[in-house]
Amino acid sequence: MEQANLKNQLKLDASPVNPDFPVSSTTDGNYGPLAPGICMASIGANTVWWRGTLPSKARIQKIDIVFGKPDLADGFALWISNDTGIPSGDKCYEDVDVGFPNLTQNITSCNRTGLRVMIVITRTPPQIERMGVCEVDIYGCFTHKYGDQCQFNCTNCKHGCDPDNGVCDSTHCNAGWTGTRFCNQTCSSLTFGENCLQECHCKTPGCNGETGHCNTAGCQAGYHGSSCSQGCDSYIELRFLSTSHLFENCSSTCNCDTPGCDLVTGHCNVPGCVAGWKGESCNITCFDGVFGKGCNTLCHCAVPGCDKADGTCTNINAGCLDGWNGSSCSQACVSPYFGNKCTSQCRCKTFGCNHANGTCTIPGCISGWKGTSCSTQCPTNMFGKDCLLTCHCMTPGCSRFNGTCMSSDGCSDGYIGSSCSTKCKSGHFGANCTKQCRCKDAACSHVTGNCSSSGCLPGWRGDTCSMQCSENKFGEDCLLTCHCNTPGCSHFNGTCLSSDGCSDGYIGSSCSTKCKSGHFGANCTKQCRCKDAACSHVTGNCSASGCLPGWRGDTCSEQCQARYHGAHCDKICPHDCNDNFCIQINGYCAGLTDTDNINTAAVGIGVGCGMLILVLVILVIVQTRRLAMKHRDNKGPIQMSDILQHAKRHELKADIDGLYEVVDTKNGRQISKSATADENYEKLDSLTRTVPNVYDTVGIAVDAGS
Repeated sequence: MEQANLKNQLKLDASPVNPDFPVSSTTDGNYGPLAPGICMASIGANTVWWRGTLPSKARIQKIDIVFGKPDLADGFALWISNDTGIPSGDKCYEDVDVGFPNLTQNITSCNRTGLRVMIVITRTPPQIERMGVCEVDIYGCFTHKYGDQCQFNCTNCKHGCDPDNGVCDSTHCNAGWTGTRFCNQTCSSLTFGENCLQECHCKTPGCNGETGHCNTAGCQAGYHGSSCSQGCDSYIELRFLSTSHLFENCSSTCNCDTPGCDLVTGHCNVPGCVAGWKGESCNITCFDGVFGKGCNTLCHCAVPGCDKADGTCTNINAGCLDGWNGSSCSQACVSPYFGNKCTSQCRCKTFGCNHANGTCTIPGCISGWKGTSCSTQCPTNMFGKDCLLTCHCMTPGCSRFNGTCMSSDGCSDGYIGSSCSTKCKSGHFGANCTKQCRCKDAACSHVTGNCSSSGCLPGWRGDTCSMQCSENKFGEDCLLTCHCNTPGCSHFNGTCLSSDGCSDGYIGSSCSTKCKSGHFGANCTKQCRCKDAACSHVTGNCSASGCLPGWRGDTCSEQCQARYHGAHCDKICPHDCNDNFCIQINGYCAGLTDTDNINTAAVGIGVGCGMLILVLVILVIVQTRRLAMKHRDNKGPIQMSDILQHAKRHELKADIDGLYEVVDTKNGRQISKSATADENYEKLDSLTRTVPNVYDTVGIAVDAGS
C-alpha cells in the first residue's frame, strides 16, 4: 500500500545550482525532460547533493527519483538522516552497478524513520561532479500516523508505528498504555507508566495510568511517594512516612544518647543518638561509609565497610582509599602529597593539589612535568611547562626542563633556536632556515620547502618554487609561453628581452596572444580568406576546407587568375562572356544581371545547334549599341567596351592590400578608388547583380537612336 506523497512539505536545498535549473523544480510535478525551470542542475568540485527536510520525523516507505540524464545520476546514493551533515545518517541505497543508472529510480530499501532525505554523488578529485534531478517523490507517513493517506493515529506507540498497518515500531508504549502490537489497551487501576509495568500501592485502590498518582491520597503500609510505588527500605530517610507500622508489636529499638524514648513513636525524650545511629527515634543505623555521632564522619576504607561507631575499617589489611590515612581512614593527605598512603608527590606550578588523585588546584605544572597531578616526566623530545613544547634536535633527545639538545649536531630541518622548537619564518625552510621558497601564498613547508596547492609566484617553478622559468616560459608556475622573434623573455611577465617584436602569429606585450581568427603573420596584419574563416595564425595556411570562391593559394590571399573563377579557381569563365572575362567569385559575365547569366546558360545548353546564329545576332546588337552610345552624354550607362578594355588592362586582379574600382551603374562613373579590400569584396558581389543587362542597354540605345 502506497502512502501519501510528502514532497510538497519538503524544505529544499542543494549544492550550488544553475539559476536556470533551481532546486525548487524538483517537487513541482514536472518530470522532465532536462530543461530550464523543469529540472535542477548542480555542479561541484567533488561532491554534489540534493536535500529535502520534512517539518517533523516521518517513516519513509518509498522514494521515486527522475534524473535529467543518465550521466547526471551515475554513482548516486540515498541517505536518511536526522542531522544536518552532508552526508549523514543512514545510507540506504547506492548506485554501484557498472554503467549509467536508469533515469527513473524507484527505491524501496529506505524504509526508515528520519527528518531528512539526501541524494549525494561523490567522486575522487580532480573530477568535477554534476547532478541533474527533475523530480523527487517521497512516500510515507509522519511519526504516529498510518493508513493509505496517513489518516490514522498511533500516538500511544512511543517510537511510532508501521505506516501500513499501525503496528508499533517497538515494544514500548507511552505511559498509561499497553498491548503487544498496537498499544491500544489502558492500564489497570493498579498499574501505570510505560507498558503499565509499574504498580501503585494506594491505600484505596486506583491510580492515574500515566503518573501513578493515587485517586485517593494515601499509601499502603510499607510504601511511599506520590505514586505509592517506593518501598520504605528503598529510601531510608523516608521510612517514617508510615511510622505507626514500623513500631507495631514494639519490634523496633530506640538508640538515644540519653536513654528514654516515646513508646509509640520512638522519639528520644532528649534529642541525640549514640554513635552509629540517627533519626528522631535513633533506630536508623549510619549508612555504609559514615560513622560516629549523627553519622556525620566519613570512613574511606579501600574495601567498603567500617564500624558505625568508631569508623575502624572492617578489612584492616586493605588499608585506605587514595588520599586518606589513619585507622578510620578519615584523615586527608597533606599537600603536596597524595594517593595511596600519601606517598605520591604533585609538582603543580601553583602549590596545592587534590589529596586523592593529585589534580592541581590551579591547573599547570612546573617545567619538565605533565599530567593532571604533574607527577609524570616529559617524554623524549618534549619539554617545558606541562610538556607542551617539542624540541626538534637532529639527534633525538633534549632537556625536559628547557629543551636544550643533548647532542651537538644542531636542529632538524625546519627548526632553529636553542631548544630547536621555533619553526622557520614564512618563506624559509631547511637546515637552519637558510633556504628560501617563492610560493604564491608566501607559505611553504618549513621542513621541505614544498609549496601548498596555491602554486608559485610568477617566474618561479618546482616543488619549492626556487627554480626560475626556462627560456620562453613565464608567469605563475611558468605555464605561459612567450613567442619573441629573438628567444628570451622576462620570466615574471613575459616581456621580450629583445626589441625586434613577436614571432609570426603572436601579438601582445608578452607575445603570448595568438592572432585572432582570419589573421596571421607578423603582428597579425595579414588576412586569409579561408572557407571556414580560420587559418594557421603563424603561416596563414587554410585547413582542408579550402578558400572562399574567387581566392587561391595556401593562405587564400591570391585572387583567381584572369578568366578563371570558383572555389579552387579551376573553373573557366563562360565562353559567351565578352573576351571570356567573368567575375571570379561566381563566374557571372561582367555587365550582366544574375537573371541574364542564368538565361544565357540555359539558352547555351538548350540551343547549342543555333549558337552560330546567336553569335551573329549579338554582334549586330553590340554594333548598334556602340553607335547609339556615341549620341548619349557622359551620364548615360557605362559602355560594354569600356568594361572589356578595363578588364583586359587589369585582369580583375587585386592584392589583399590593393584597391577595387567600383562603377556606378546608373551614370557610368567611377565612385571609389580607396575602399579597403574587404569593403570592395562586398561591393563587387552586389554589383554582379546590378550591372544592366547588355541587351537592355542596347535596347535603350536603339530606342534613343530612333
